[in-house]
Amino acid sequence: MVHVMTLGVFAIRCDQKKMPIRLGREANNLAAYLFSHPGALFRRERLLEMFWGDLTENRARKAMSNALWQIRRQMEIEETTTCGTQLDCDSTHLSLRLGTDDFVDYQAFSDGITHALDAKDEGQVLDELDHALRLYRGDFLEHLSEAWAVERRERLQALFVRGMAIKIGALARKRKFEEAIECARSVLVVDPLRETMQRKLMRLHVLSGNRALAIKQYLSCADGLRREYEIEPMPATRALFERIRNGDVFSALDDEHRRVMS
Repeated sequence: MVHVMTLGVFAIRCDQKKMPIRLGREANNLAAYLFSHPGALFRRERLLEMFWGDLTENRARKAMSNALWQIRRQMEIEETTTCGTQLDCDSTHLSLRLGTDDFVDYQAFSDGITHALDAKDEGQVLDELDHALRLYRGDFLEHLSEAWAVERRERLQALFVRGMAIKIGALARKRKFEEAIECARSVLVVDPLRETMQRKLMRLHVLSGNRALAIKQYLSCADGLRREYEIEPMPATRALFERIRNGDVFSALDDEHRRVMS
């Protein structure tokens, strides 16, 4: 049984034991790409261009052969008879197939969030969300900057934010503000300048009785936007800050509570 971790640091475990990945940079990137596209059939020429496009054809083919040998060797370190993963190669194509019991974290995370969003009962929604969100240990293949990785990273990150927003709303309905605050902070670790989440966190601080932290959160958000993009916070964010600073927010706490739950 193979476990493939792509959320955060890329790693592979076979039969529950962490494989001692000792791959060169190109081989590691090729492994990450193949495990991120299980079952897909790739032309060798396409992969040669993607990973070794700066080499001559002869050197690129040797580099790919070496990378594939390293990947196979890593898979064979464990008991291969219990490992369903197969790396199929011929002179023109290659494909990596996972066994029926193998596990890829990004797919389990994506499926889990989707199932949670389709659930009708709030208790079931939260249970499935908790299970899926625990899989998100970091951004998808955070060491890669290639377009295919960035595109999937952004899609999975958006799913994470959406799942967390639903969880925050459910916690707020139960007036579990401290737990909701921790969830909001975890989103801002991934996307620190997302102003919708900044506003949720500011409101949560107010609802938990900590006006000073709400103000501090706004100042941190504004500083980040100015430093990174030379822009000011959105009008909605500035307006919330003013209501908190001058105390108007305390005359409409029920409205602020509803906004956190939405």
